[in-house]
Amino acid sequence: MTVLEVAHLTIKAGEEEAFVNSAQGAAKILADDSGCRAVELIQGIEQSDAFLFVIEWDSVEAHETFRATEQFQLFRTAIGKYFAGPSSFAHYNRRIVLREGDS
Repeated sequence: MTVLEVAHLTIKAGEEEAFVNSAQGAAKILADDSGCRAVELIQGIEQSDAFLFVIEWDSVEAHETFRATEQFQLFRTAIGKYFAGPSSFAHYNRRIVLREGDS
């Protein structure tokens, strides 16, 4: 079973579009890792400086292995300059997934 890493990010005011542009390239760094299954960036509607980076990993260990690589440093450098403060992240397991058309 895969795990989801959910990172909560607050981006500097006025830097949201620049962040999204940098995050596009950074997401490709993640996606190229063999332990990464999917990457999604979600922006808040009511609070447009709030973002969630949701990354699907094979396991927590796959994420920890990635964090020890040079690629992680490149990823972090690409997006870290836009952070308004410290980010937070945690790992989650999916419990229920229903999509349109599911009964």
